[in-house]
Amino acid sequence: PFASKEEWEMAVWLIQNVGHNKIEEFLKLAMVCAAHHENSQCAGSKYKFLQQIDSLPVTDGMKWTYKEVKVVSNLLDEDGKAMTEKLELWHHNPVECIRELIGNPASEEHMSYAPEQVYADDEGLVRIFDKM
Repeated sequence: PFASKEEWEMAVWLIQNVGHNKIEEFLKLAMVCAAHHENSQCAGSKYKFLQQIDSLPVTDGMKWTYKEVKVVSNLLDEDGKAMTEKLELWHHNPVECIRELIGNPASEEHMSYAPEQVYADDEGLVRIFDKM
């Protein structure tokens, strides 16, 4: 749903760093419209922008799991008891994440199943060893 890699990167940055009201303001800036010409984001609509995000494919294996975690502090409250806090933990099943990465054709060219030698210099004199 995005016209270029740059537009995708901007969308990711907006979603991760800017609240919904500020996204609306950002999309209405004349500079944004001038940069995107007749693109759907130029309309300045947060609704259209979020529709583009929602139209991205999601696989069945990548479901979010919610768990409430109780954290016990080493600090004491006024009654002398350890302070506690309930936190939300959202996560994916790591096995399903790996299945998704391996099965996704977009990842194919970036994956390697055999060992390879990597060098720090163009001449191949300084070899890099790591744990993958």
